[in-house]
Amino acid sequence: MNGYITLGQIMAALLDIIEKQPKWVVNVIGLILIVLIGLIDYLTGDYSILVFYLLPVFLVSWFSGRWPGVASAIISGCARFLSDFAVANNSHFIYWNSFEDMIFLLIVAVLVAILRKTLQGKTV
Repeated sequence: MNGYITLGQIMAALLDIIEKQPKWVVNVIGLILIVLIGLIDYLTGDYSILVFYLLPVFLVSWFSGRWPGVASAIISGCARFLSDFAVANNSHFIYWNSFEDMIFLLIVAVLVAILRKTLQGKTV
């Protein structure tokens, strides 16, 4: 070994730490991330940062399960809608776009939870 710490080692250690936490701690961390990303989304204006909402949705779905993941996806969708609504310029498509974003986040939440259960060898 050359004494360097790799990114893979850091990620493995971080995942071990998160895995040992109670589910409510993971849910609170996810909620805090959603609020911070929503604030950044609001401050950036009309730029779409939907991809960043995937981090808390993935985190909660992976470590807490399907229903907390679904809840985080709905909260993320609402945060996304509110940030877009606050800076909207009379766009008639804001409701449809927000609906599409929330459906995307919901699909990701459910698929991540199913993937986790499948990898653990449990039935869904």
